[in-house]
Amino acid sequence: MSATMQRARENVLTTERDALYERLQLIERDNRDLRDELALATTLCDRLSSLLVGVAVALKGPQAMLQRHGFNDLPQLAEALKAELAELKAKQ
Repeated sequence: MSATMQRARENVLTTERDALYERLQLIERDNRDLRDELALATTLCDRLSSLLVGVAVALKGPQAMLQRHGFNDLPQLAEALKAELAELKAKQ
């Protein structure tokens, strides 16, 4: 292989290496961004979960040891309590 061909081959390999390195940097940046986004989503999920548990305890009373209240009936329970309160206020 001639020296010119060798240099051309090295230039191609260097260009490919540089392109791969740039792509790796982009992937690493995207990975960091996704980790940050996941951390924010997890924090939000934890906060909303705590809020929902608090609402369930406020509407249903304390939870039994090692058990959680169900959440699926909370809207109906809140509506029933709201209606009951309105009825009591109307009687006064």
